[in-house]
Amino acid sequence: MTAFERAWALMKMPVVDTDVPGVRMAYQQKEHLPAAEEYGADQQVKDALNHPKGMIGIAMGLERYKRIEGEHGPEFDYNSSKPIGTLGQMTPNQYFDNLKNEGYKMPDRNAKYRWKDKGEDHIQNIIQGVKDGQVMGMPSVGHQEGGHRMEALRQMGHGDTEVPVLDYRGDDQ
Repeated sequence: MTAFERAWALMKMPVVDTDVPGVRMAYQQKEHLPAAEEYGADQQVKDALNHPKGMIGIAMGLERYKRIEGEHGPEFDYNSSKPIGTLGQMTPNQYFDNLKNEGYKMPDRNAKYRWKDKGEDHIQNIIQGVKDGQVMGMPSVGHQEGGHRMEALRQMGHGDTEVPVLDYRGDDQ
C-alpha cells in the first residue's frame, strides 16, 4: 500500500486498524462531541463507544466547528467547520520524545514506564481492554491526549511500531 493509499484509507474511515495486532483506533472528522448524531458523529465511533466496556480514551476530531455569536454569547455553528489537524504516524517512543521536547518531564526510552501517573494497573486495564476488543481513541500531539494509551502500546512490546496520531501542531489551530 502506498503512502497515499494509506492516508486515503485513514481519511475515509473513522475507526482504523493499526500495525499492532488487535489495536484499532478512532477519530472523528469534526471536533469531539460525545458521539451525538445531531453533531455529525461518525457511526463507527458511536459503535466503538457502545462496546460493553466503552472506548479507551476519546475520539477527537480533525475539524473544529466555527463559532458564531449567539443569543447568550459564542455558540457552535454546526454547519461550518475548519481543519485543525492532520492524520500522521508516530511510534509511542517518538510520541513521548516529542512531549519531552515540548517540556513535559518524563523518563527516557529505556525506562520501564514513561507515562504512569495513574499507576501501572491503569496501563494494564488498557491492555486488557485491547484484548477484549475495545477501540482506542487516537492519541494526539500538539494538544496532548493519549499518553496512557501510548504507554500501553509500549508495554505490549510496540514502543517502536508506528500507529496513527492526530497532529494539531499546524499554524492555524
